[in-house]
Formats: sequence, structure tokens, C-alpha cells
Amino acid sequence: MRSKEPFSNEQPLTDEELARGLADGDEACLAAVHRGWSALVHTLAPLRKRSRRPIRA
Repeated sequence: MRSKEPFSNEQPLTDEELARGLADGDEACLAAVHRGWSALVHTLAPLRKRSRRPIRA
């Protein structure tokens, strides 16, 4: 696993590394996931609130 130091100069983490880091409680992985997904989540949340219907995947 990569160190918990900021990884600004490293290659992006793979999905597997992010998942493993989240499971281990790695705050750097949590921050990376938040940066990658927060815009989408905040975009879809108002749509879900208006529809009141479950979103099907």
C-alpha cells in the first residue's frame, strides 16, 4: 500500500488501491474519492430529491 503522505506527484491511485485504502481507514484515499466523485453526487442529489423515486442502476 502507498504511504499516507500527500500524493500530488504520484500517479493516480487505482480503484483497487482506493477501495483497499478506504477499507483500511486511509484519509488520503477518502480525500481522493471525494475529489473524484463529489461533483457527480452533488449534481444527482437534487434530481433524486425532486423525483422521490428510487434511482435504478
